[in-house]
Amino acid sequence: FEAVVKRQIAKLEQPSLQCAQMTYTELVRISQQCECVELQRYPNLHQKVLQIAKQTFDRYLEPTSKLVTALVRKELAYINNDHPDFMTGNNITNLLAEQLDKSRKQQQQAQQAQQQAAAKK
Repeated sequence: FEAVVKRQIAKLEQPSLQCAQMTYTELVRISQQCECVELQRYPNLHQKVLQIAKQTFDRYLEPTSKLVTALVRKELAYINNDHPDFMTGNNITNLLAEQLDKSRKQQQQAQQAQQQAAAKK
């Protein structure tokens, strides 16, 4: 079970890194499209604002990518199967035993009903 889950979690790393990269690209695109009337009067200031915005996005892209990788590795390191929704070996055994007991009781009740019906005849 854990091997299957770990494989699936590992598959999340690349799409997550791509998402961070696409977010970076979109932020850069949006910042370049932002037009402020006041900044248009000062083209040097406008270029400097765009440059600083891009540098800020550049500065945080690598730490964000490292954080995504670390988060995926953290999830790979510990698979929480203590949640009540997970069926452990003991839970499965207990569930099967309960179902078997229920089935036996139903069979016994059916046999008793048949015996009582036969005795009445």
